[in-house]
This record gives sequence, structure tokens and C-alpha cells, in this order.
Amino acid sequence: MKQFKNEITICGVVGQCHVTVAADTETAQFSVMTEDTYSSRDGSTVVNCTWFSVHAWKGAGIAELSKITKGTWVEVHGKQRCRRYVGEDSADRVNYEIIADTVKLVVEE
Repeated sequence: MKQFKNEITICGVVGQCHVTVAADTETAQFSVMTEDTYSSRDGSTVVNCTWFSVHAWKGAGIAELSKITKGTWVEVHGKQRCRRYVGEDSADRVNYEIIADTVKLVVEE
């Protein structure tokens, strides 16, 4: 029987980042923006940005969390959760969360 897995890998730039230490455990919650670019039928370039909330704990496969700051490029692999909610403006919203298994710092070339 085929098994389905909830896995996602994204590569993007970090927005906000909050690193905390509690009970000798370093954790980070940060946002990552990805872009998808394509040409529309009329030939204009369209850029779609998607923001992800990432939750990471220092350990195997996780980079030194203190090096993750705004503007850092990262590659994140983990499990995705999608939460729907109603915003303050009464609009339906979606929050994409990733529980990280690995976080790697990406060097811009």
C-alpha cells in the first residue's frame, strides 16, 4: 500500500525572526518569503509571494539559530500545516506553517 507523506521544502528569505532559550533549549520562530515568477498571457511578468511561518528547535539538522536573521537566505525542510482564520478586517485568511526538520543557511552567489 502506498504511503503519503506530509513533506515540504522551501528556499527563501527570512523576514521576522524570534530566537528564545528556555530550559537549555534554543527555539526559533521566523517567517520565510518565497517567490513564484511567470509570464501572463499578455507577456507581463507576474510575481507571487508566499509567506511561511517556520518553527525550529536546535538539534540535528538545524543550523545555529542565532545566525538566522532578517534578510538571511534559508532552505527549510519539514512538515506543513495550514490554518484558516478570520482576520481583524473580517477577511478569510490562511497561515502556512512549517515544523522544521532541517534548516540550512544558503549563501547567495
